Amino acid sequence: VDEYGYYSLVLAVIGFGFTTGISRTPAKYIPEKRASSQTAELAALLSAAIFITLAVAIVEGAAIAFASPFLVSQFLGVPDAAAERLKYAIYLACAIGVVTMLSHLFQSSLQGVHRFRTFSTITIAAAFLLNLGSVVLAVNDFPYTDIFVWNLAVIVIAAAAFFVFAKAEVPELSKLRTIDKTTLQKVGAFAASIFVYQSITSIFYIFERSYILRNYGPEALTYYTIPLMLGFYLHGLILAVSQVTIPKFNERVLDRAGLLAIYQTLTKLVVSGSLFLALIYYLQGSELLELWVGHDFAVRSSWLLVIDGAAFALIAVLIPAWILSESARRPGINASSPVVTSLIGMAAIILLGSIYQIEGVASGRLVGGIAALPIIVIVERLVFERIQWKLWLSIAVGVVPASLAMFLVDTLIVSNLGKSWFGFLISTALLTLGYWPTLLLTGYTTRSEMISAFASAAASDQDAEPVVAMR
Repeated sequence: VDEYGYYSLVLAVIGFGFTTGISRTPAKYIPEKRASSQTAELAALLSAAIFITLAVAIVEGAAIAFASPFLVSQFLGVPDAAAERLKYAIYLACAIGVVTMLSHLFQSSLQGVHRFRTFSTITIAAAFLLNLGSVVLAVNDFPYTDIFVWNLAVIVIAAAAFFVFAKAEVPELSKLRTIDKTTLQKVGAFAASIFVYQSITSIFYIFERSYILRNYGPEALTYYTIPLMLGFYLHGLILAVSQVTIPKFNERVLDRAGLLAIYQTLTKLVVSGSLFLALIYYLQGSELLELWVGHDFAVRSSWLLVIDGAAFALIAVLIPAWILSESARRPGINASSPVVTSLIGMAAIILLGSIYQIEGVASGRLVGGIAALPIIVIVERLVFERIQWKLWLSIAVGVVPASLAMFLVDTLIVSNLGKSWFGFLISTALLTLGYWPTLLLTGYTTRSEMISAFASAAASDQDAEPVVAMR
């Protein structure tokens, strides 16, 4: 149990210490410049993006590696017997982080030209190899540091694959040139705003795990991490679907009516999807944990899953507003808001954690998510000059009956089924049939709206011509 606690801490260093977001620059400029036929600027913009990404990755990796002896021995108070292995794992995490940031830049380039099939294929293959190797090493009692060596090898191969396919679709990636001051400032200003809010969010995540490890020990961190990871999966699934629309947002940055239409459709999908997954965690979470990791784990972690599910669902609801503010050239909102919400969340973690232990820590995260919701109102007023009250009313009219239908199905049918994997799958299917058909019956969204927002995801990678917006 202790080993997994240390392993999850290093995963946090990789997942959040190097998730700066600045590598998303190509997804912003490739569709925007191609849509406006300003492709001459792309080579310089991408050159600046590569330079900034590589510089930040190296500086971050060096800083974390240099600080690791202090962090392990002094800040976290890890016993000497485990300290050396943990420091070595953090060094490996730094190398993984540098490669990952470059890989994200090439992934962003593929997304910018709507090559989601290529992106998904490489991502799925890499995830399969990562998980397969990790399971084999863990089952055969290899130290957790060997798992990170395997991760580094797979991520290097995946990054090379992303680069090869991205270069074929975006020739400007292979036409690097000297960067002038104006271009560097332009890309730097956009990247800096993303860097700030992603870094603040990453600091919050690392603080959360470090707080638990320092105050409650590695065993408590293990019980906390499983529900937390399921929360990440909720957010990651919603984010993955939402990212498909980023090129659409950037192509229509000068078309406010088109931008509003995409924003409304994406917001409806994100809210309904986030709520559905949060309700699944609430209604089925205890059974899932018991079947997966055992009764004792379920007793200690089921409420953590409910709280984390609600917290990550709230955070996911913010995704359309974040995409909108970046596309509409107002990334400063995304940079400033996490500072306030993370400080509120950290304060809540310390306060509630001292009273309710790890359940209080999870509740502190939920408080941070609630504090972030006003961002939606701010972005809507700045971009569209008014709050989208009709949109939010239509969302409420759809999701409230759908949620009630889920509770009705759970009360009448699901609660009478036995605990087994087969029963869990049947229960989940029945809850799904209670939610989504009810949602569609309310006229929640239309087929044409979905096609308009997500047509690029369905497009074949064989389509060589870029999408060009009509002016």
